[in-house]
Amino acid sequence: MRALVDFDKPVVAAVQGAAIGGGTTMLTHCDFIYAGAGTKFQMPFINLALVPEFGSSYSMPARIGHLRAAELILLGIPFDARRAAELGLVTEVLPDADVLARATETARKLAAKPAGALRASKRLMKQPVREQIRAAMKSENEAVQHACPF
Repeated sequence: MRALVDFDKPVVAAVQGAAIGGGTTMLTHCDFIYAGAGTKFQMPFINLALVPEFGSSYSMPARIGHLRAAELILLGIPFDARRAAELGLVTEVLPDADVLARATETARKLAAKPAGALRASKRLMKQPVREQIRAAMKSENEAVQHACPF
């Protein structure tokens, strides 16, 4: 988890099928997210007597606002790719067959850019929130440890 949070190069994700739990929360740490139209998302942590993970107790409200994050995390409701785009959780929704090609195209465009400027720009954009994400991850892990006696 920390490697993804601290990764200094842009992260491009292609999402298809079911993105449940960590499959959804890890996306809040990606820079470009392309989802297939048939993708289903869900964060069922509460339904499973768990707490959010991967820093999502911070990253999700930071990205989409508290009210929308509460709907997704506290109710654990499933949502589709169109809703994910409306919420700002994905960059673009595409036909399922086109997702990987679009993500690859974006990765190639990024690879052609000056690497130092790209890394520095990502670092500057992420720097203000990295400590909050790390703190959220620590708190989430502690909550899991207290809830699970094993």
